Amino acid sequence: MKYAVLFLLAVMLAVGCGTPREQSNAKIKSAMLTYGELSELQQQLLNADPAKKTQIEARIDELTSTVNKLMDEATKLDPENLDAFYNYGILLRAQQYPNEAIPRQLTAYNILVKQQGKPPYTAISDMKMRDSIQNTWNTINNELYLCYKAMKKLDSALIFAENIRDYFPSRYAEATLLAGFDAQSKGKFEEAIKTFETALQAYKKAIERNASPDALQGIGTAAYYIQEGYKAKAKATKGKPDYEKIYNAYEFAIAAAPTEVENYLKLADIANEGGDKKRVEEAYKKAREKFPKNATVLTNYGLWLVDNNRAKEAIEPLRAVVDANPRVPVNYFNLGSAYSKAGNKAEMINNLKKFVELGEKDPSQKSNVEAIKKELAGMGVKM
Repeated sequence: MKYAVLFLLAVMLAVGCGTPREQSNAKIKSAMLTYGELSELQQQLLNADPAKKTQIEARIDELTSTVNKLMDEATKLDPENLDAFYNYGILLRAQQYPNEAIPRQLTAYNILVKQQGKPPYTAISDMKMRDSIQNTWNTINNELYLCYKAMKKLDSALIFAENIRDYFPSRYAEATLLAGFDAQSKGKFEEAIKTFETALQAYKKAIERNASPDALQGIGTAAYYIQEGYKAKAKATKGKPDYEKIYNAYEFAIAAAPTEVENYLKLADIANEGGDKKRVEEAYKKAREKFPKNATVLTNYGLWLVDNNRAKEAIEPLRAVVDANPRVPVNYFNLGSAYSKAGNKAEMINNLKKFVELGEKDPSQKSNVEAIKKELAGMGVKM
């Protein structure tokens, strides 16, 4: 009897106690504790000397293997344990194995749908439980999106991003933008344009939820690729771009993200290309109101005025750039050009001489300086 009890204890120690779910959760806990040690070693690795580095790397490899083994065992002990598959997938993606993470996260996804269905989870009266399940749904779909994105399987990535579009609009916006890139690279211009337009709308929602730098920049990127989509389509069909729709895209981006100066400048550029001078003027006017001291806005506007035979008007913004940035050679060149077109020879010479003085200290301006020196010499101006 004594030996039978000892044998039973040995078996229990070998296979673990409790239900399959309890045994599986115990494996997850052990894996997470091991992963904590692994993370600390990864931090130590950053400042380790070469000899210590080799030792730490060997230990990290050993612990990584242990973590994966424990998580694999957790999934096998209880094939219905959502947490086991979900956490294993996260760990594998963190190790740069998205291809291995995907089947684990898909299993977690299927378990969740089987147990709780798909959102909305309004039938669950316990709000805390409902939020927990919704968060799990969001996180699994987000992980699948990131894995498929890493694998460049953009159609699949878009499916899972769309599942959480109301909770992570920035993810959905990014996914649609990437899908648009893919369609355009394959010459599917109509599809690309529609996808970029969807991205534009999605980035607006993302900004409304959280005006992060990525979302603010993203809406401008979407507008730009709508422009590029229409241009590519026009080139393929030997037609003209639909400038009005391009203008609308930039104006939509400006309304949603008024702090992004690039969108005003790009609208002015494309409106100039499309021959819509009124729209160019409006874009620069709004940009100057929003960014009164922005050198790029003032310079671009001034040069546009010069190009459109309005040199006298160009002097004011170009002078403001010189006053704000008196050590930048090209600013004097631009102002001198405006004075030249305006017929003010004396001020043209003064500004070009200043350009030469500062430009001689700037190697990137060498050829321009020599050209202006010859021009001034031809006018009898002594340096």
